[in-house]
Amino acid sequence: MSNCSESTQARAEGLLHRIHHVSSVVDNLLLLSRADAGRLELSKAEFDLGEVLEGVLDDALILAEPLGLKVEADIPKHLLLNADRTFVAMIAQNLVENAVKYNTPGGRIRVEARAVNSAVEMIIGNTGDGIPKDRTGQLFERFYRVRGDERVPGHGLGLSIARELARAHGGDVELVRSDDSWTEMRVRLPRGA
Repeated sequence: MSNCSESTQARAEGLLHRIHHVSSVVDNLLLLSRADAGRLELSKAEFDLGEVLEGVLDDALILAEPLGLKVEADIPKHLLLNADRTFVAMIAQNLVENAVKYNTPGGRIRVEARAVNSAVEMIIGNTGDGIPKDRTGQLFERFYRVRGDERVPGHGLGLSIARELARAHGGDVELVRSDDSWTEMRVRLPRGA
């Protein structure tokens, strides 16, 4: 295989990318079907939400760099949460990836976390065109994409997965603001025992 042509290698890499994409969609659909059936098992443990968000922000910086996006964070130290760490990371990852995808070159992303009474809130905001008022009701529907063009990669499952995972914890995800300069999502999760 060492002497295979560049075009063969490019085709193989393209195929692997498509296989990975299909596999990711299948994994996400399986997760959603388990949520629908009430069979989403949470492995709860206490962890520092700040540490999880630090990892998500590291990934965001890599995605944001080619677009010249500025990534800001306001996350307190030792913000403890009793929840499924993997699923909470998925919620944050999906929302931050959306904040990158639907941004404008040279724009901004802001991630905040805070304790509010017996809950923890994450706020993920971004510059961009905003979501038209007549489409906000469809935002969390599966396979729905605000802009269905090919410039924005994805399959329209990220927000519905984020909401299902938050609701499995007794929390929720909601759109709290979207205008022509700023869009903001809020995740609320109970702090747990």
